[in-house]
Amino acid sequence: MVSQQRIFFDFLQFCIDSVAEIPASVKDADWKVLSVIAKKQALIGVLFHGIKQLPKELAPDAGLLMQWMGMAQTIRQQNIRLFLDSAKVCKRFKDVGFRTCILKGQGNALLYPDPYMRTPGDIDIYLAGGRKRVMQYINSKYSVKVVLCA
Repeated sequence: MVSQQRIFFDFLQFCIDSVAEIPASVKDADWKVLSVIAKKQALIGVLFHGIKQLPKELAPDAGLLMQWMGMAQTIRQQNIRLFLDSAKVCKRFKDVGFRTCILKGQGNALLYPDPYMRTPGDIDIYLAGGRKRVMQYINSKYSVKVVLCA
């Protein structure tokens, strides 16, 4: 019997479109175990993307499927909000003369088969213009003073 961790990784490759066919090991999946692993790794939305492509006989039972669907929908809504917030933040900085670039999370989400399946975090943004200018702007707008470190 294939370990649940191996099944998790086999299925994960399918979920991110690394492999085209449903892995044979999925027939031995313990979906409760895979759900626990997915939660620990912040991959609930990614695995749900793959679950939606499974035939009914390979999918989790209805109860777990509904829980998974609810969590995936929450992740989707969080991503929608964070994409909108990212655009607003970039526009604000652009309006005062900074060039920006969204880094890591939301920027990398665009590389996923469905950019709304990635569990979001914070907004990581690069501001061009030099550290001193950026810090002067931040300190002029917000009461918390940020100090430059060497």
